[in-house]
Amino acid sequence: MLVLSALPVALAVLAVSRSAAAVGRRSPRSADDSSLGVHHCANHQPHTLDRYPVGGPAAGCGTVVRRGVTETERDDIVSAHNVIRRAVRDGHYADQNLPAASALPELRWDAELALVAQRWADQCRGGHDQCRDVARFPVGQNFAFVWSGGRQNWTAEALRQWFADELPLFRQADLEFRGGQDPVSGGYTGHLTQLLWAHTRRVGCGFMAVADPVFCERRTYVCNYGPAGNVLFEPVYPTEASRDGPTEWEEGEV
Repeated sequence: MLVLSALPVALAVLAVSRSAAAVGRRSPRSADDSSLGVHHCANHQPHTLDRYPVGGPAAGCGTVVRRGVTETERDDIVSAHNVIRRAVRDGHYADQNLPAASALPELRWDAELALVAQRWADQCRGGHDQCRDVARFPVGQNFAFVWSGGRQNWTAEALRQWFADELPLFRQADLEFRGGQDPVSGGYTGHLTQLLWAHTRRVGCGFMAVADPVFCERRTYVCNYGPAGNVLFEPVYPTEASRDGPTEWEEGEV
């Protein structure tokens, strides 16, 4: 989906679900290990860390302005995700087709997910990588291109697109994921559903900004989520009405 706004900002946002992505497993590796390994995905595509074994910006990126996620930005990303998840859990969006949740655990930063997300951001390509899963679980992804000359801001430039801009489009009567296109509004809401997926407990993100002759900068935002959300015909999260005792939705380590 391409969204263009008035200067100085233009955006392109994409999300991928577990059902649409390569689902597979790869052998464990430490969060700072970028060596070539042997991994397998269901679609037989090589893992991002194997396809691009050398870290750093790809040759085709152009002039790099900034890359990577600082510790402060990491904390801001996790906090912004959890502010949204808490608000939904507590029913603050109940009048916008997002009823209160009986369980919606807070996310934690994951260095391995961030490593893979940064490696994909470093390629300066549009769309999604084909295999990003880790040994612990399948991995979902939200992605955004932003062309801007303003101050970089994860919450304003990425999470706003993934939640606030899709919230008016979420019109379906229930929380069952049906592929990302809302059956009532016809709009795409796959970023929102991944951000709110109750089974997802971890997030890790990457960032790349390169010089752009028109908009000053082209920014790539990538967040990887695990376990992956957007599983066809499963609910985004449980509500009080659907709760019938302790279930796999309860909080726990992943």
